[in-house]
Amino acid sequence: MADDGSMTAPLEITFGGDNHVHDVALHPGRNIGAAALIDGAVHVFGYEPGRSAATLHTARHHKDACRSVAFTACGSGLVTGSKDRSLGFVDMESGVVVHHEANAHNAAVNVVAAYGTNLFAAGDDEGDLSLWDVRTSWRSPALSWRQDENADYISDMCPVVDRHHMLVTCADGTLGVWDVRGKGSLFAMSDDVEDELLSVQVIKSGNKVVCGTQDGMVLIWSYGDFGDYDERFPGHPESIESMVVVDADTICTASSDGLIRVVQIHPNKLLGVVGRYEFPVECIRLSHDRQWIASSSHDGAVKFWEAGFLFEADDDDDVDMDVDADTPRPGNGFFAGLD
Repeated sequence: MADDGSMTAPLEITFGGDNHVHDVALHPGRNIGAAALIDGAVHVFGYEPGRSAATLHTARHHKDACRSVAFTACGSGLVTGSKDRSLGFVDMESGVVVHHEANAHNAAVNVVAAYGTNLFAAGDDEGDLSLWDVRTSWRSPALSWRQDENADYISDMCPVVDRHHMLVTCADGTLGVWDVRGKGSLFAMSDDVEDELLSVQVIKSGNKVVCGTQDGMVLIWSYGDFGDYDERFPGHPESIESMVVVDADTICTASSDGLIRVVQIHPNKLLGVVGRYEFPVECIRLSHDRQWIASSSHDGAVKFWEAGFLFEADDDDDVDMDVDADTPRPGNGFFAGLD
């Protein structure tokens, strides 16, 4: 415990400087994470405050880089996607790869995302999407549908289960909204924003969609009106690679300038900085108990940043945050350098 009563963040888990971490996933109900590595390995690890992460098991079913990992909504399975065009399915209780779908796509798989308990989606470098159903058996997932409306790589996906939608961002500058039912249909496609869309989340109680771009803009759409965006919010000097939702009005962003920021939407403000890297931040994920943000960069490690302070501050109108602060205080405190 730190002197202020806050917990010490879990210590980073290192895989070696040359073993780039493409993606990180955190379990929806337990202190377990997974890292997708450039050598094709998938490391599943446990994490606890103030302790070194412990590797639980390692899967090496991919022949090329593992680019994306995602836990199912119930946490019983882990989906993996690879540059070798394959998908993997790991049983979390046994740590066994129960299915490996070779040539699941015609191009390198870039992102996978869970949809509810029984479905997950995958997107590849050529803009193709696929939806898979595992309700019969994890050992024999069924392809529900495949679509190819995009002209560049799929960068991110966000499930909106209550609307039966999957939001999909693409480097061709479009935000797609897919109805996952039946054989899959394109519910809406945004106008070309003339910039690469890299990340997507839903905020404002489902009424707004935010996307991060290659040029460092946060673009904001009203849900249901997916033509042109409503507004754009500048402030990031480089690309916004990943986002997590804090609450209805707040997100955290991972940027190529090495900063993890706290960002408020409506009114639009850069509130402060979570953490800082010397390299671009590839992805950020929020833990199930909202105590930690896990992140990866180009240093071959997964780091943890304290997130509990952010939710405490959310209920305190008197908290004053320094927008210009950009240096985390020792111990990975969440509002590092903001007091």
